[in-house]
Amino acid sequence: MNHYSPTIIDHFESPRNAGRMERPDAIGMSSIGGRAPYMTMYLRLENDLVAAMFQTFGCGASIAAGSVLTEMVSRRPVSDCLAIKPDEVERALGGLPEEKRFCADLAVDALRDALRQLVNGNDQHGSG
Repeated sequence: MNHYSPTIIDHFESPRNAGRMERPDAIGMSSIGGRAPYMTMYLRLENDLVAAMFQTFGCGASIAAGSVLTEMVSRRPVSDCLAIKPDEVERALGGLPEEKRFCADLAVDALRDALRQLVNGNDQHGSG
């Protein structure tokens, strides 16, 4: 059985910013080789600061990674968000078991996919 930190358990049991965002400015997606687990990251810019929500189809560690990452990026400028690395997500979770480290990569990859859209100015939401 995996040994999870209290932080991972807390984010799994009570994920922050989980769900689909209404009218996001960008939607980032990631997976492991095109199959589950999947992560979707929704971003909106509010006064040049990021607001984030996520959805995942995956294990408890992927839920925790998505949750903690949305907390890490919320109310920060895009440039700060672009600098976040998977090991920072892992540290914020109090560590991940070796076989679950990919969950931090999954979350950061989805974030980076969405951030690329913001930086490139691709408007992902429709009018109205």
